[in-house]
Amino acid sequence: MHVFMYLLMLAVCNPAQAVDRPSAAAASADFASLAKPFEYDARAPLDVEETGLEEVPEFGAVVRHVTIASPVEGRITASVVMPKAAASSGVPAKSRYAGIVFLHWGQGNRTEFLGEAALYAKAGAVSICVDAPWARPAPWTQASEGHVDQPDVLKRMYAQTVIDVRRAVDVLVARGDVDPGRIAYVGHSFGATWGGVLAGVDKRFRTHILMGGLPTLVDLSPQGLPSMDAYSERLKKYLTAEQLRNYLDVLTPMSGSAFIGHAAPASILMQFARFDSWISTKAAGAYFDAASEPKEIRWYSTSHEFNDVAALVDRAAWLEEEIGIAGAVSTLGDLTGAR
Repeated sequence: MHVFMYLLMLAVCNPAQAVDRPSAAAASADFASLAKPFEYDARAPLDVEETGLEEVPEFGAVVRHVTIASPVEGRITASVVMPKAAASSGVPAKSRYAGIVFLHWGQGNRTEFLGEAALYAKAGAVSICVDAPWARPAPWTQASEGHVDQPDVLKRMYAQTVIDVRRAVDVLVARGDVDPGRIAYVGHSFGATWGGVLAGVDKRFRTHILMGGLPTLVDLSPQGLPSMDAYSERLKKYLTAEQLRNYLDVLTPMSGSAFIGHAAPASILMQFARFDSWISTKAAGAYFDAASEPKEIRWYSTSHEFNDVAALVDRAAWLEEEIGIAGAVSTLGDLTGAR
């Protein structure tokens, strides 16, 4: 996640108390209204075009770099990572592969997860790593998160982020060799924050792994992280009262905490870093509390970059269990021993 935006996204997710509990029908209607910005026409042509091809021989994987027609605007840049057998076969495999969708953090692009996706290719998965709208090359680049004084621009970009990830699922399923009942999502930071919304609006996922995500974009309350809290105060001075009010009005309904409680029956693994400079334990706890069951939370002695091998091992083990791939953890052990 871009540093500037992180300073806006330190959240507490304490649901407001209400005198009367809304009926199930009313609650359903309210959620449908919240989810509307993330709807799209799934029947629109995918129009997948290959832009490059390379092999990852140590994992027996092939990477196809592609562009895909976005249901919103422009084209999605992505990389499909698959077992070599899946790349050479023109017909669906007898035993279909699991599918994984990856969305990166705000400091990077889809290449963040290419190595991990290759590992899972060896274990029997076809993955797609997607660029966020602002990480795409011209002419498809969208507005970045820095437009805090233009929340309507941000709203459109965030909605496109979720819709384009849903389109990535369409691409996996359309292959014919991916089992639609064994699809997972992995998101880091920006990808984890919007993974909460995705979990609520798209029921095709079997499981979600969210690494260092935030429950909402709209809380500037103290979080106990001095550098961020100080900047947060400066940011409040940067925005006029009207601009701040508009920001809150536009983006509050898009908070992941309002959606992730609708993820069931999909499982959720949340990973957080003990030395994260951007996410407080309060924000992490709020996100986890908002999520539906089944869920787990795990903490690691690392920073927001998640350069802790234990976090990678836990993701691999979780995916082995949840979507039925095999050998990812043992392969990591072999690589560690070989080096």
